[in-house]
Amino acid sequence: MEIRINDLFYIDFEASSLSRESWPIEIGMAWIEGPGVQLWSTLIRPDVSWDLDDWSLRSAEVHNIPYDELMAAPRAADVAREVRTRLLGKTPVSDNTEFEQRWMNKLLGLVDTPSPEFLDYDLIAHSACHGFPEALDRVYERLERTKTPHRAGKDAERLANGILRGLQVKREAQTLGVSGPA
Repeated sequence: MEIRINDLFYIDFEASSLSRESWPIEIGMAWIEGPGVQLWSTLIRPDVSWDLDDWSLRSAEVHNIPYDELMAAPRAADVAREVRTRLLGKTPVSDNTEFEQRWMNKLLGLVDTPSPEFLDYDLIAHSACHGFPEALDRVYERLERTKTPHRAGKDAERLANGILRGLQVKREAQTLGVSGPA
């Protein structure tokens, strides 16, 4: 699988709960651009069609986003339109595709837009670092050393930075004449 790093958006959501009826409350999108990582994130005001009874106090303790803050956030349909625009020509990547896909479907469903299929982060990491095990090790070392803040923007940025570190190590090895697979 050929990976075009510039076409990948690392995406993370925070949500009302982990139930099947849950809804997204925050989205973070990060991407590698030039020598660094760019980031966009926003809270999401729940849509009137979403079941507000699905708000979980236990989830709120994890992400630390008060329900009241969501009422001042951009409307879910407005966020969906922004996400749709940002995703044009891009491929979403996640380390938890089942949940992220569900929340993206719910969000983009508000603007009658089919959700692109998420690629698995591990698949991207292995593909980007193919033939350079040291580079792959650095991806996961970066992830382990960077605490998961359970905020969508920072979590997405963490994923992109892991891949970026692996790519840097791969480039350094190539510069030193270390070759990958033939």
